[in-house]
Amino acid sequence: RRNFRLEVRTSMIVLGRMRPTGLLWPLLSLVVVVVHGHGVAEEPTPFEMMASSVEAMSPVELQSCAKWLDGRSARLPWLSKATCPVADDKELVRGKRVEFVNASYAHVPKDAVEMCRVIQGLFDEGLLVEKRGILADVGAAFAGETVVGHLLGFGVTAFEVRPDEVDRINAVVGHLRDVRVVNAACTDTQGKTVTLYKAEDSSSLEPTAVATPKELQKATREKVKQIDVPAVTLDSFFDDDDKAATSSTKTTTTRQHGTRKVAFIKIDAQGHEYNILKGALHIILRDKPALYFEYAPYLLDADTAPRVICLIKHLPNYHCSSSLGHMIFCFHNERRRKGTSENLRGAASSGRPWRFGLLGGGGGHHHSPPLQ
Repeated sequence: RRNFRLEVRTSMIVLGRMRPTGLLWPLLSLVVVVVHGHGVAEEPTPFEMMASSVEAMSPVELQSCAKWLDGRSARLPWLSKATCPVADDKELVRGKRVEFVNASYAHVPKDAVEMCRVIQGLFDEGLLVEKRGILADVGAAFAGETVVGHLLGFGVTAFEVRPDEVDRINAVVGHLRDVRVVNAACTDTQGKTVTLYKAEDSSSLEPTAVATPKELQKATREKVKQIDVPAVTLDSFFDDDDKAATSSTKTTTTRQHGTRKVAFIKIDAQGHEYNILKGALHIILRDKPALYFEYAPYLLDADTAPRVICLIKHLPNYHCSSSLGHMIFCFHNERRRKGTSENLRGAASSGRPWRFGLLGGGGGHHHSPPLQ
């Protein structure tokens, strides 16, 4: 904008020296403004440049990212030793049995246990130590990861796009402090509505993701095939949190979540992971959270599926590995301090009501004090 004003001012001086008369002056001025205004565009942000470079890649370049991931997906020794301290605990939340959305789960769901194990391993290695950080659970169906995140000491923001599933999740976690459930679709556009293609728990913003044989069976059982849903980006959502937390009208929720770093992002969005991470690049580069997301190329066009891996490859100092075959976890490769997992696991074994203080740097059975 500064360049635009300068060029217009300079052009006005030139026109002034020409001393046009009559109607010629305003007409020439208008031409100058239009010409200069068209030529000066807002500079793209680093995040836009990063995404644009990925989207401009050829299929061969995209496939090279998939090969890059294959070369870095060897099991990490410290991960193989990590265990989830809440995996077999029936009294999950303050002495009360948690009934997950899927009634067949008598214990913590398998996917949530694996996420827990990854978090424990990162903590053991001193790679994840944010005190009382935020866990963003994107695609929170069944509530497993949301509950585990709460037990591990995170403030959890769970995003779920299906309204009926949101009601069931709230029935599971609605009484938990420092947990909130947001009915919205995380993507790379903010403030619009997007189309959700319904296929029960395989519903997706990607039409190709509900057309595979397994997902198509679920889609045929849906009476309403697609609905419009509100869209948010993680960048805008948590930026609004920060603003609300410093305003005079802040609520209890924004006091708990605003201004806190996002420590962990879990995404299970049936092929839409690239768009979600693209809409989270600001907080990723700012907070350096660990990332845990589904990578299922069969849900997408084979040529573009590796875009999500290429995007991660562009992130400075991030290391990635695979988990459970279909999940990828990435972490900022900066050792912050050595963890104290032995003490923390001890907190999980006494059988008393507890809130596992993993990210607080120490264990113990306690009810969380109000955040200041």
